[in-house]
Amino acid sequence: MKGKPELSVTVANWCSCAQSNVKLDCKGFQSVKSIDPSILKVSGHVCLVNSGNPILEEGVVEFSYAWDTPFSLLPISSDISCA
Repeated sequence: MKGKPELSVTVANWCSCAQSNVKLDCKGFQSVKSIDPSILKVSGHVCLVNSGNPILEEGVVEFSYAWDTPFSLLPISSDISCA
């Protein structure tokens, strides 16, 4: 993709409770590949995953991006909801 490597990201919920409003630290994140904002919405240094919708137990959200180097997209916070 424009001469840059394509990298895949999987955000997984291995907890027994659903997690919503999952936010990642994405300071400096860039991509020459378009990412659907309903999957990953970049707002400053924070990225919202899955439009804030719950990621259920053992659920995953996947996307890919293209850039020169990989980014560490570390979790900042989420809202936990147990039934």
